[in-house]
Order: sequence, then C-alpha cells, then structure tokens
Amino acid sequence: MTVHTLHDATTPRGPRPSTKGEARMSAAVKGTITGALVLSCGMAVSVQAAQESGAGSALAEAPRLDRPPAAEEPGEQLARPPIRFSFENAPYSEVLSFFSREARVPIIYQAPVPERPMRFNSGESYDFDTALDILNRFLLADNVRLTPEGEYLYLRTIADAARQPGAIFQGDLPSDIRPGEIVTLAVPLTNVDAAVVAEQVKAMVAAYGSLVPVPEQNLLIVTETAEQLKRIREVLRLVDSQPPSSSDYRLYHLKTARVQDIIGTLRTLVPEYEKKIEKTNQRVQIIDDVSQPPVRFEPNERSNSIIAIGPTRRLVAAQEIIEMLDQSEGDVDAQQRMASFTLEAISPEEAARQLDRLFAGLPQERKPTVIPIPSLGKITVIGNASLVLQAEALLGELDPGLDGRASTALRTMVIELERVDAASVERTVGRLLS
Repeated sequence: MTVHTLHDATTPRGPRPSTKGEARMSAAVKGTITGALVLSCGMAVSVQAAQESGAGSALAEAPRLDRPPAAEEPGEQLARPPIRFSFENAPYSEVLSFFSREARVPIIYQAPVPERPMRFNSGESYDFDTALDILNRFLLADNVRLTPEGEYLYLRTIADAARQPGAIFQGDLPSDIRPGEIVTLAVPLTNVDAAVVAEQVKAMVAAYGSLVPVPEQNLLIVTETAEQLKRIREVLRLVDSQPPSSSDYRLYHLKTARVQDIIGTLRTLVPEYEKKIEKTNQRVQIIDDVSQPPVRFEPNERSNSIIAIGPTRRLVAAQEIIEMLDQSEGDVDAQQRMASFTLEAISPEEAARQLDRLFAGLPQERKPTVIPIPSLGKITVIGNASLVLQAEALLGELDPGLDGRASTALRTMVIELERVDAASVERTVGRLLS
C-alpha cells in the first residue's frame, strides 16, 4: 500500500515552529494524523472520519511504555510524586512496569522477574523510598531486589546486590537509611575478641551477607540489610558492654519452639537483674541487685535462636529453662506433678498473682493449679513437670532465698499402678517412712 503525505491546502509551507508550545502542538497534530493513517490501513477511512470515530481515544488506550516520561529540557529533574499502589495477584512483570512508570525511573533487568504474583492491598500513598522498601520486602522471598543507582533501578539477585559497591558506615547507622537497603557497617569492639564474637553472631547474617572479623583492629565488618544490621549492632553493643571477666555470651538454637513464642516467658523466668532481699525497719523489700552484671536476651527470628549475654552462672540456669521451653507437647511429661514452696520475701497471694501472669497465655485446660496457703506462708503448684519447673524458676526470682529452702519444699508425683493395688502400696510406703 502506498501512503501519501497529507498537507493542509489552506496552510502554506514554511519553517518549523520556533516555540516550545508550538512544537508540542505540531507534534500532537502529526501524532493524530499518523494515528489516523494507521487506523485506516486496509479500510476506506479518511483522516476526518478517523478523528470523528474516536481515533484519539483509541490512541489513549494503547499500552503505555515501561520507560518513564522524559524531562522537557535536557538536565531537567522530574519531581517524584507520591506512589499509591494495590495489587491483587498481579504478575511481577506488571508490578515492576507500573512502579517504573509511577516512580519515573527506568528499570534495568539483570535478574529474572519472579513468576509468582504479588498481593498487596493499601489505600495509602508512599514516597519513593518507602514504596521501594515495600516492594523489596516482597521481592526478598524470590531472592531479588531493586537497587537504585544514579538514574536507574537495577533488578538483581540478592547476592549480586550485596556485591555491588555500597554505603559503608562505622559505629552506627544513620537514622534516615532505608530498612531494606544493603549496606556495610564496621563495628569496633573494646571488651571482647572480634573473632570469637563473629562465631556467636554469624547465624544472624543471611547467606547473601558477610561477617568478617579484623583481629588487628579488633572490629567486625558486617554486610546486611540496614534493618538486620541494627539488630546485630544492638547485640554487639550488649556483648561488648561488660569486661570478659564479668560477662559471657551464648547462642541457643531452638529445635521445636518458635523464638517469638517463648522469649516473653524466658524474660519473665530470668529477669534482667537478680533480686536481693533488703530489710529496713522490720520491712522486707525485694530489689534489683544492680551491683551484678545484668542478663539480656536478644531473639533472632531469622535463625530461630536466642543470644544471651550475662554472668556465666546465670546463663547456665537460662540454658536449662530454654531447653525446658523448647519442647514439643509430646516431649512434655504428661503426668501430674505437685510442688509446695515456703515463701519469706513475698506473700503467697502475690506469688499466685505472678504465676497467673506467667501462665496467662496457656489454654485453660493446660494451666497448672495454683493454691496459695497464707496461714502457712506456702504456695502449691499442680501441673505437668514442665509447668511446675517454670513456676519454681519464677518463684526463685521473686523470693531469692527459695533455693536455700529447697530441702523443705514438698514435691509430689502421681504414679499409675499396673501390678499392685493402691492400698498395698500405701501400707508398704507408710512403714518405710515411719
């Protein structure tokens, strides 16, 4: 087919428009004529008929390009408007194209686009940094991320993104850094050895990151997301806060329980400071013993582990409690146990209230029975072995002298008999204990 160039007979030919507004109008007229010619290919449609039949709307509905609109003048910077988005099982190819257009930043693809869809519902508008961070949180599951560099966004694998030159900070991260940005932090240490600490905290660093001790300067160089680096920095600050002679640190990997499910109970059973009894004017008070180093627990959900920092003696006790909490229901002794404790620094009623708070998150059928006996200054706990041990640990913290009175505590076990009757056993045991 031969395409003829159309000229307006009423308009003389002359030089090209000289102003920017006239240039844009001329471009719009040419675009309309060209679009009409394309629409009329293969059918008898004139330019005027194409315009009257809605050629302009057909052009408006054509697919938009992935690249953002260009600035009107060379070097002119386009302001990034707020980005508002919601997706319901949208392919990532569409999500990335939409983000590129809305953010007005082209994307250079250096990694495959994830195949699974994205689902995110929000009515909020976000600035560019926040919107990019939200999108990268979704892309993290597919081990890719968008990295801004200069005038472009690069879709890369997490490993490739971590290897690219990035920001390096020392000591602490700035407050305005994006949580999902991969950066490098150099952390100098004073009281502990960098190589030893690196072994303890390496589980907090993902496979794409790195943790390098530098023995000569006794510092750690860590590459991770800013969000995770802040957690690691806090752990290192706790580890390095006490001289080695008075503080220790350990890493506990959980096998069955989830760290977010037991960390609250652990902090209740092993509080930050040990308690001590202070007697003044015939009054007994329980106060924190701040003369001793505290014990602190830092949970790491990514590796399902707990880092503990504190005196070695208390960390040994903490390990026993963690092992007790890290049990499946099938591992817990189903037999009922009973233990009675003589209290001095705390009333049985107050002890009962503290135990109720400890077990508040358990289903009603699993909660142990707590019986305060004010007249005797005692409290009795009946339940499975694990819960009774938890109660004993908490009471030991509330009443620091309880361990010294352990020999006077009564512990009872319910035993199911298989070959003898209960009356015969009672007579025999009675003679043995008389």
